[in-house]
Amino acid sequence: MTPQIDKQLDALIEQVTQSVAKGLDMTLRQTIEKEVTAALSKSLAHQLKDGEFFRKVNDDMRHGLEQIYLEIKQAKRESYCPTSTHPVETDELLSEASDQLDEILKSTEDATVRIMDIVEKHQEMIAKSGELLRDFRSGGASKTNVDKLIELNDAHTSDLIEIMTALSFQDLTGQRIKRIVTALKRIEEVVTDVYISTGLIVKKRDEKPELNTEQLEKETQETVSKLKGPQNGTSQNDVDDLLKQLGLE
Repeated sequence: MTPQIDKQLDALIEQVTQSVAKGLDMTLRQTIEKEVTAALSKSLAHQLKDGEFFRKVNDDMRHGLEQIYLEIKQAKRESYCPTSTHPVETDELLSEASDQLDEILKSTEDATVRIMDIVEKHQEMIAKSGELLRDFRSGGASKTNVDKLIELNDAHTSDLIEIMTALSFQDLTGQRIKRIVTALKRIEEVVTDVYISTGLIVKKRDEKPELNTEQLEKETQETVSKLKGPQNGTSQNDVDDLLKQLGLE
């Protein structure tokens, strides 16, 4: 082989090598770009999915808190509007619950003081009535004594009516207590539902990360419906077991 042919062969090899290297470089660059783009897209989609999921959980919890707030508002006053959307204020929420109890305590205390004053007054009146009756027995039934006895009897009647009026506080306080108890029962239901639904949806997301928010919510609602069962009301044992599984008890 002549030196000229060797030279041409070397040049050809060099040209082929450069061409192959250039092609490999381009292919490698395109492959890397594709992988990076796919990875970024997947990561972004995952983050968007996470954001949607936690936004849904947050909305559910906020709705539950608003329901609790409205139940307390209902317990406080009769003019309750279930469609109102008053923002939840912690200080107001707590004070409203205690206001009803303060009113009950005040009504009970006022009535008790009034009744005790009347009873003390009656003790004195009974003593006077006893003296008059003893005078009657010994023949001292004068017109003056009879009038005094009638006056004492009228006072007794008036005081008994006042006692009955004072005891009527139980009607008002009974209504207030009933509203508070009803509200507390409803609050318990709302808190339980919020705990169960949010706890379940988070648990299901950990178990089935491939599901979207709508699918997770659907499965959660189905589980909650099964817990409540065909009877009206949740099976407390099932709820307690689930709360333990969710770490909420």
